[in-house]
Amino acid sequence: MDQAQEVMQQLPGHRVLKLRYEQVLVDPVPHILASAEFCGIDKEKQKFEDLIAGINGSRAYSYLNDPGLRDFARVHQAALLNCG
Repeated sequence: MDQAQEVMQQLPGHRVLKLRYEQVLVDPVPHILASAEFCGIDKEKQKFEDLIAGINGSRAYSYLNDPGLRDFARVHQAALLNCG
């Protein structure tokens, strides 16, 4: 992750898009539209309705239901907060 961050820091801001998986699940519309704009895709909201409808928001933070993943998140909290 450190290497990826180093590379991203060297790129101009308009060449980097950071997304957090959990945030996309919780509120997909602005993140999907931002991704489309970043990629240069027509971001007409209606074109993305099927994609957005297929996102299962209940998956957000589902790792909390798994003790092993919860422990991993606790141990690596700093890196996860930094990188998503």
